[in-house]
Amino acid sequence: MKQEYKNQLLKVINSYINISDEELYSLIKLLKPVSIKQDDHFIKSGDTKPWLGFIISGLFRGFHINEAGEEYTKHFFRENDFMTAHSRSLVDIDYLPEVSDYYFQALEDSIVLKIDDVDEAKKLLKHACWVEMFSKEIERIHKIEEDRIEYLMLDDATTRYLRFKENFPGLENRLKQLYIASYVGISPVSLSRIRTKLKSS
Repeated sequence: MKQEYKNQLLKVINSYINISDEELYSLIKLLKPVSIKQDDHFIKSGDTKPWLGFIISGLFRGFHINEAGEEYTKHFFRENDFMTAHSRSLVDIDYLPEVSDYYFQALEDSIVLKIDDVDEAKKLLKHACWVEMFSKEIERIHKIEEDRIEYLMLDDATTRYLRFKENFPGLENRLKQLYIASYVGISPVSLSRIRTKLKSS
């Protein structure tokens, strides 16, 4: 693995916890750098792996597809984010992940450090520091998702859009209007109107 990738990963880890060289090595030895082209998937519905990914560069959207074939964007992931379809398995070594019903699609050409082997991941989670770090990461993502559920129920469309910008600063210009509209629960036409109104106010 390139040293620059290790440095980037370590900077993120240190924002959560302090770790020893041994603990860091226990993670790094499992990580494999992969390139993912725009529109390809890191995880698709029906997959059981990869177990975990760390984004070195690029942008992803997490989404579901309902029985009618409609897509619902749930979350966006970018540089320095972790991705998994099985968040419980990040903190519970006895949990065997079921198949994913969730998609992670690259919205840009991306580089990801991934872990495929769940059995090796279980060994990793015997280091309490990783359970602590992943717990904090899960909490961060769940807070954004819980806030989104609340504002989808309570807020008007303009407020939902402004909250998206607050939770994902700098992403607006990297995302198609279709995906932003899906995330805030409105049509692309409505989103365009909101943007125009905000610019003129």
